[in-house]
Amino acid sequence: MTGAYTSGVTDFTMSGLFTVANSAPIIRLQDTTASAYDGRLRLDANNLYIDGSSDGATYAEVLRFELDTKIGYMNQLFLGSTGEAIRLNAPTAGQDPYVSFYAGGVRQAYIQSTDGTGINQGLRLYNDIATGGDTALTLRNSGGVDSLEFQVAGVEYTVFHTGNLTSADLNSIYGYTAASTAVDIIAGNGLTGGGAISADRTLAIGTPSTLTATSTNSVGADTHAHDVDWGGGVASIAAGAVGSYAWCQRVNNTTGYTLGQTVPGTDLESASSSSGGGAALSGTWRCMGNIGAGSTAGGSLSLFLRIS
Repeated sequence: MTGAYTSGVTDFTMSGLFTVANSAPIIRLQDTTASAYDGRLRLDANNLYIDGSSDGATYAEVLRFELDTKIGYMNQLFLGSTGEAIRLNAPTAGQDPYVSFYAGGVRQAYIQSTDGTGINQGLRLYNDIATGGDTALTLRNSGGVDSLEFQVAGVEYTVFHTGNLTSADLNSIYGYTAASTAVDIIAGNGLTGGGAISADRTLAIGTPSTLTATSTNSVGADTHAHDVDWGGGVASIAAGAVGSYAWCQRVNNTTGYTLGQTVPGTDLESASSSSGGGAALSGTWRCMGNIGAGSTAGGSLSLFLRIS
């Protein structure tokens, strides 16, 4: 076919090869619908272009295939699929293709699936520009609960989770012993409470026993006692002090005092075996004998204990 054919051909059928030969051949597809974009297929310098134009005169690149390097370029790709949308298929096992991310012509990161069962073999997310050395997260082909690995500058670290974290791991990482939830807190002698560490537990001091003159330091199931240090005992108590005894005569009244009755010290004075006349007393005293009412002589004397 020669010449220009701009009209009159409505259908064109042929067999065999259709070749457009030129220094930069173009096949233009024109949509006569109003405001519709034109498209063209263009070959130029080893590159095959698909261009678009809104006015049929000025065209812009939409998609470019470099025929010599076998690389395609476009600004955006939208895939609508309910199945496998993109497949990276290496011609031979071990060649391991990957998806990379660039900024300013410099690779920033990539995603790659590698063959083999070594430490770094598997699905990898790799960061080329991390501070302190490249970082990577790998799902190892070896599988298992320890197959998730984190790497920093080539050093491998196991990622712990509920499937592989044990008390021993906590011990080695943090330097302390992690107790099993099957362990119980036992309330020892003198204490109450306790229980399994799976819940909060309280330990309380048991009720102590009453101290006596013969008490000793001791611990029972849920009680305890203490030895009482009397020092010099009764012998160390000063005369007239609380806890001391005195032989006294009733003064200032003729009231009878019964055993255990409390008496103010102002109504007593120290006495000899048969009569008073000694020093007046202070504080409060307990009658440790008996004084009959009306007695003013020998019958008005008794032994008293100062209680306050």
